Amino acid sequence: MHSTQARLLGIPVLTFLFGAATLGAQTPVVTIRYYNHADIPAAELESAEREAANIFALAGIGLVWVDCGISPDEADKIAACDRVVDRKGATLKLIPESMAAGLPRPKEQFAISVPSMIFVFWQRVHEAAVKANLPEGQLLGDILAHELGHEVLGESSHSKSGIMKARLEPEDFALAERGLLRFSTAQAEQMRASLQ
Repeated sequence: MHSTQARLLGIPVLTFLFGAATLGAQTPVVTIRYYNHADIPAAELESAEREAANIFALAGIGLVWVDCGISPDEADKIAACDRVVDRKGATLKLIPESMAAGLPRPKEQFAISVPSMIFVFWQRVHEAAVKANLPEGQLLGDILAHELGHEVLGESSHSKSGIMKARLEPEDFALAERGLLRFSTAQAEQMRASLQ
């Protein structure tokens, strides 16, 4: 694995590429514009980005993460983010419980995906990671990969196993720690075709 710092309209963009032999110039890419309203620590967020990128790389798809900033002090990030146009991309809002409380979703749900928008409830992810003794970045990355999977595969895309399982269990996270939690071959093919 290696990461590269690219520049998008003058703003650094973190892109994770895994297995250069597998991901070449024709690799489909999904751009994720994200807003860190939950103030997730940078190390946890980078770990989550790597985890999600690794799962997508196993499906032959690259991820590009664009930090859109949330404060007036980040005007350059906000302006650059507004200029990102990618019809196959998604917007990710990492939100605290105070913001999540306004959404009509069960308390045990970590995230929701609506067309082109993903909301992740950070406090719920954090508490679940502590309870299960899992690295927060890994759990967040697995949840991000699942929700991004919905963005590319469509709403009714749950499966009986793998990253698109309706409810990920402790044994799934054990697979994730070994790099074995992934999209099925059929899901990977469907995603690559939809991103062409």
